Amino acid sequence: IARGNNDSAEWSPDGKQVAFVSRRNTHSLIGVYDIATKTIRWIAPSIERDAYPRWSPDGKRLAFIRQPARSQRQRATMEDTPDPWAILIADLTTGQVKEVWHSGKNLRDSLPRSEDVLQWGKGANNEDRLVFISEMDGWRRLYSLPASGGEAIALTPTASEVEHITLSPDKKTIYFSSNYQDIDRRHLWAIALTGGQAQSITAQSGSEAIELSPAVTGDGTMLAYFHASPQYPAAVRVSPLKESDKPFRAVAAETLPK
Repeated sequence: IARGNNDSAEWSPDGKQVAFVSRRNTHSLIGVYDIATKTIRWIAPSIERDAYPRWSPDGKRLAFIRQPARSQRQRATMEDTPDPWAILIADLTTGQVKEVWHSGKNLRDSLPRSEDVLQWGKGANNEDRLVFISEMDGWRRLYSLPASGGEAIALTPTASEVEHITLSPDKKTIYFSSNYQDIDRRHLWAIALTGGQAQSITAQSGSEAIELSPAVTGDGTMLAYFHASPQYPAAVRVSPLKESDKPFRAVAAETLPK
């Protein structure tokens, strides 16, 4: 379809287009492939490194991350060099592109290596918001800002790290695994994209278990995740979200050691 190494495919909400990254060694491009016309539209093509395309819920805009172009010089494996980045939004109707946020230029401001680094969600009043991961204060945390631009707010507390994340079907709540309040383990938490107090989903005082990799069911009523403890290997559990008094259900419990 296109030259270069193509990856990071993202279907549009209506399933008629696919956004992807075309990597060209020193730079990369965001392309949108139209299924019906079998054509590619390049989004703000440049000599920079563009990646992580994310569709707006209405399919009319595309958020992505842009980094400065990199020379042909190979970097040493252990070389620590600042890797700044910015979040841009392209209006697919007008073709206009706007930068809505950019990182600092220190080493800890560098782009985190994670497929979850950028997500498009919703605020309490159904307004578009972007969620991203940053280590700007030395901790891997979630931040949120209006899709139109503005101040980014921290969603998760400092002195703790976010690992896996997933959005609710309405895109207003984000579920994440973190070592918040339990530095040696991972538990599941939830918080609105507009901020507030994180709500514990699985954390229990004195527990030696870990929970990770949350996934919300399509109707938003259940949360599936991996659970492990010193006595049991990692296995899938499903917990109700709207009826928290009901117990979890272990998937394929018969396969676990007795």
